[in-house]
Amino acid sequence: MKISMYALSHDVFKKSLGQLQHVMEKGIANAKARSFDTSVLVGARLAPDMLPFSKQIQLTSDFAKNSMARLAGIDPPKSLVS
Repeated sequence: MKISMYALSHDVFKKSLGQLQHVMEKGIANAKARSFDTSVLVGARLAPDMLPFSKQIQLTSDFAKNSMARLAGIDPPKSLVS
């Protein structure tokens, strides 16, 4: 039985992006419970040399999108946000 790299990668990216969504939902719930704006978390950095959380989300999404496109043998779609 042949399994393609695309099929194997799809499940990994789906799980990873699902976990990222779960982390973001927990952050939103925490912000609402503590009565502060969620944009504080979006712009937060855990360390001074890290990118803001918003950029990390963008990079994670782009990596999954571009990898899956390349594995499918098509050109990756262009990002709307740079």
